[in-house]
Amino acid sequence: MAVVGPVFKKELLEAARRKRYILLRCIIPALFLFVVVVIALEEGGRRRDSNETILKQQNRAGRNFFEAWSLFLTMTLGVAAPMLVGGLIAAERERGSLDLLFTTDLSSREIVLGKAASRIAILWLMAFGSAPALEIIAVLGGVSFEQVFGLLLVTLSGAAFIVSVGLYYSAVTKRPWIAIVRTYFFFGVLWAVLPVVFVGTVEFLRHVLGSRDLMRWFESHLELLAVYLPVCIIAQIEPRLFGSRATDFAIWNSVFSWVAAAFFLFLAHRNLRELQVRSATRWWWAPVRWAQRLWHLALWPMRFIGRFFRFLPRPSEAHLQRFLDRQPVAWRNFKGSVFDPDRYLFKIQRFLGIALLGFLVLGSLAWHPPPARDYVVFVVLTVGVTHFLLTVLIAGSVSRERERGSLDLLRMTMLTPHQIIVGNAAGAFRAVRFSLGVLAFLMVFAVVCNIFTFTFTIPYTLLVLLGMLCIASQAMLVSIAAPTTVTAMAAAVVVGFIWWIAPLCLADNDSRGVSIGVVGAVLPLAILPVSRTPKPAQWMIAITASGAVLVYFAQSRIENSWIVFGLCACAAILALRRLHSPFIHMRLVAACVVCVTVTAAVGLLPSSVRRADFRRLDDVMTYPRYVVDVDRNEIWVDNSYMRRTGTTRWSGSESGREALTFFLATLASTALLHWITIRSFPRLTQSS
Repeated sequence: MAVVGPVFKKELLEAARRKRYILLRCIIPALFLFVVVVIALEEGGRRRDSNETILKQQNRAGRNFFEAWSLFLTMTLGVAAPMLVGGLIAAERERGSLDLLFTTDLSSREIVLGKAASRIAILWLMAFGSAPALEIIAVLGGVSFEQVFGLLLVTLSGAAFIVSVGLYYSAVTKRPWIAIVRTYFFFGVLWAVLPVVFVGTVEFLRHVLGSRDLMRWFESHLELLAVYLPVCIIAQIEPRLFGSRATDFAIWNSVFSWVAAAFFLFLAHRNLRELQVRSATRWWWAPVRWAQRLWHLALWPMRFIGRFFRFLPRPSEAHLQRFLDRQPVAWRNFKGSVFDPDRYLFKIQRFLGIALLGFLVLGSLAWHPPPARDYVVFVVLTVGVTHFLLTVLIAGSVSRERERGSLDLLRMTMLTPHQIIVGNAAGAFRAVRFSLGVLAFLMVFAVVCNIFTFTFTIPYTLLVLLGMLCIASQAMLVSIAAPTTVTAMAAAVVVGFIWWIAPLCLADNDSRGVSIGVVGAVLPLAILPVSRTPKPAQWMIAITASGAVLVYFAQSRIENSWIVFGLCACAAILALRRLHSPFIHMRLVAACVVCVTVTAAVGLLPSSVRRADFRRLDDVMTYPRYVVDVDRNEIWVDNSYMRRTGTTRWSGSESGREALTFFLATLASTALLHWITIRSFPRLTQSS
């Protein structure tokens, strides 16, 4: 306690009393129990169809359980940590309570270490809450002690690293949600972009130099990959890929995470108090200063282009006045830069856009324009970043105004719900305009370099933009129903992720029953009252019935899509009824269910009418399929790729009709969600 100070105890007491942390500690074990039930049901179905011995079946079940536990633990800590840390200092600075801390005898070290240690302790308690999984793994077998120890070592040290980085960005950022976005961006670049750039650079140098010495040196120094936490997680799940180096990877990654955590805590301590007079730059900070100067020099052409566009004609005062009369909320967001006041999001998009375009240009110079199957990687990265930023910005728009109290002022004016919703959505799209510009450049580059045909690029771009509108409509409904900004962001990200992968779960035979069971488990909850708090007996009956429905559908083989459509439609109707509940948390859960079931029901309707097989369900419902699955634009002749023109399309014999069906279904679900949001706006914006 002498090291971390009294702030550590104060933060733990506040976390123990807040409802969000209590709900989090309850939801995580419930989700973990659900994962256990899913794996048990899948293994039960496999045992009936296999002739393996009991020992082999237990070992396979142990390995599958260990993989699921590893992914669940990693995703839980990775997603929850930035949310828990982003508002530690930024929220107090925004409320003005940080100045009160500075008036006490607390030092910057005690404030920073106390807040960091409290969040690390909370995350570690969440990790140790899944300790019963270790007993199950020990009983089933199939996993060694070194794998379990290495996974715990990597995840716990990685949680400390994430907390330190999030605390640093919270100390240097004025708004909590921007600190959260910057934290996600940092680890997205560190664990996703940099490995790809590093491997691509090595391959580029090997291709240019024409020697394999660089690849041999890289293969003999695989310890360099230990700094990447995803690689270390894969090494613990599949130790055969790295041999005896799997445990070494975990140890080296733990050392790197703690050293990096100490460095970022030092930076947070250094930037906590905004001093007017800065000390002289240290000699060890000179490389960073030189890197900043080179970066500003590289941005000089873009600044020149920006100055050129300043001479273009701007809207007149009459146009601005008419725009103010039609959409005053959008005018406020445009003029005040509400969504990106400090231009942090613009800098993030600019960095990713320049890195992406630079990597594309270098690859084109070395290997000529890439084929369509490789080019879509750049499109997927751009679309993924844009979707994430749109989800976070729109999810935090209305909920942030509720926290500040400005939402009640907007409701007292003559503004309609349509103007408030569209105005906030327009401000969010304006904040991601640079990413949209990068996407437009990629489409033009694909047409000019003959990677995509012009007739294919038009519907491809329309589908991508329609997916953004669908994500925006889902995030807006969640934002209106959520009590806080952080809760809205987390719920909207989960809903958007489910919209990406849910059709894949329905199309797969192994996961279809469980997915249908999850939707069917929502139906028994209709017995719970809407206008008052349910009694314990009602909760027990509803939960028991939901569990029975889940087990029944998980063990059955359903091939009729009309049954699934009916379940989704009934779940959506019941969730719409729950939107009128006086309790705000129940309204949030209902909004999330509506976002998922409405899109699933609308997508299943054309499949049910056409009597499509579930194996082809992903062809008419899955958005990533239309972004990724593009036909090759080359043929293999004489041990080399020969390019051919005019053949770019989606795979499948009926790709055009399936794309049109997906477009119409997504357009209908987007319009329906927007209509539900407008109709439910007066009720959802009421206080609980």
